[in-house]
Amino acid sequence: MAAAIFEQRIAMVAPSATGPFSTSVMRQRDPAGFRGTADYAEIMVKQFPHWYHPRFRAFAGRNLSMPWDSPTLIALIAPRPLLSLSSVEDGYDNPLALESGIRAGQKIYRCLAASKWIRVHWRDRTNRFGQKGHDLGPEEFLAIYDMADEYFRNAPPGESRFNRAPGREGWITDPISNPLKLNWQTPNFCEK
Repeated sequence: MAAAIFEQRIAMVAPSATGPFSTSVMRQRDPAGFRGTADYAEIMVKQFPHWYHPRFRAFAGRNLSMPWDSPTLIALIAPRPLLSLSSVEDGYDNPLALESGIRAGQKIYRCLAASKWIRVHWRDRTNRFGQKGHDLGPEEFLAIYDMADEYFRNAPPGESRFNRAPGREGWITDPISNPLKLNWQTPNFCEK
């Protein structure tokens, strides 16, 4: 994500096993999911202080008051293709946080007439490659290739599932039960 924000020559972005500071939002998480409603800023400052600028420490204990969240990062990449990759059994991703980030990003991409180029690919608990948990592997690479072929070569959609969970027709978390908690709006012309 960071490389693509600063380098426009990166034509497609595919963060894997994302979390906060990528495509998962801090403001909206499933309490029953990974880290529930814990304060991400506080966790990051304690566990990974070397990952962030020292000024980030000011948000520990009050991460919901941060002036930005993952849609800010997504907006800095848009309208380039963005594919977030995760597993339903990751153990580190909070599904509602990830899907809320992608759904918020869709509003931004829609405004730029690129709504079909922001996606999430969920890997099932088991697959033909024997992948498990947090590890990136062949299924994620195939999803990246499918989306890249579609975008760069105008190829028909491949076998990969995008924006729907394994065994479902849509998201893991119901968007109606979990409306986006946004403190921003897209312009009216973007909602058409």
